[in-house]
Amino acid sequence: MSNRYITTLSKMLAGLGLPVPTNLRADQILTVDLLDMMAAEVKTITTERQLYLEETESLTGQVAILEGQVDTLEGQVDTLTLQLTDAITLGTADADATTADIAAGKTAYVNGVKLVGTAPTLAELTADADATAADIVVDKTAYVAGVKVVGTLV
Repeated sequence: MSNRYITTLSKMLAGLGLPVPTNLRADQILTVDLLDMMAAEVKTITTERQLYLEETESLTGQVAILEGQVDTLEGQVDTLTLQLTDAITLGTADADATTADIAAGKTAYVNGVKLVGTAPTLAELTADADATAADIVVDKTAYVAGVKVVGTLV
């Protein structure tokens, strides 16, 4: 056996992670035990590689299934969002309020659109009123700074 053949064999064994006999010589005959060991190791590596490939293939298939399920769920979310939007629009289609009709800071839906109110409160509308109960005819009422005042003037 040539020295080149032994060198190639040593590299092959090392590449497979097998122990390389340190006493290999160019004139040495390979033993049956050494060849059997190499064949068994190659078979083990081949089997492990096949199992790895099968597992990878299985995982790839599972990922594809999960991606399909995610796409389906995203489609369902889109459909539900559209249905909800349609329901809000339909349910508020006859509403005609404006932001000025809705109390400041409060919200309402008009024609499916959320509006934030800007209407002043009663206290704001009557903040500059300065009448007292004595200024208002008896049993008549007025609002002063948002507070109802019953008249006492006779």
